[in-house]
Amino acid sequence: KLLDKILHSSFNNEDNPDEILSVREFEIFKLTGEGFKTKEIAEKLNISRSTIESHKNNIKKKLGIHSSSKLVKIAIQWEMSQR
Repeated sequence: KLLDKILHSSFNNEDNPDEILSVREFEIFKLTGEGFKTKEIAEKLNISRSTIESHKNNIKKKLGIHSSSKLVKIAIQWEMSQR
């Protein structure tokens, strides 16, 4: 249901990733959607790349995503829907 809403840009307040994800996970999700790569996010947030990868794995679990490329696609689509 959430992924369908992400893909079709039909969010309401109760479905937002910022309410499903932790603050840090959402920050990483948002930066991913803005086109930043793992290394760039790690540098920007001053944390290790492995920590970013751990957060991305948690994001994928919470959103029911099975691949990193799908995560990037959904994050970009979500980010575009917020403009």
